[in-house]
Amino acid sequence: MASAPRYYAAACQTDLPNPQHRDGIARQVSHMLAMIDRAVVGYAPFFPVRLLVFPEFGHAAPIYPTVDELLDRLATATSKKRNNTASTFRPPAFWKRTTAIPARCSTRLVSSDRTGC
Repeated sequence: MASAPRYYAAACQTDLPNPQHRDGIARQVSHMLAMIDRAVVGYAPFFPVRLLVFPEFGHAAPIYPTVDELLDRLATATSKKRNNTASTFRPPAFWKRTTAIPARCSTRLVSSDRTGC
């Protein structure tokens, strides 16, 4: 019987200050992408990492007490063309050469009423 392919998972923990506004989310996501790079590339000589796990609100926690404040300050716009976060994720070019990691983004606050966020 053939053995199943082996791969590893990386549980990534963030300790980042929560952004006060949606403009700060890009910085958080960039940091998380750098963590993915370090995990995938750093462990490549030892074993392939094919699953990466982050906290649910790794990029921005809901820090405001009301829904209106959350929508006003942290929600991002939705798009009819791109409403699936996995389809909007673009992995770094080197991943295509080194690994095949499906990507799913963590929970995010979205508002269909927002435009140009």
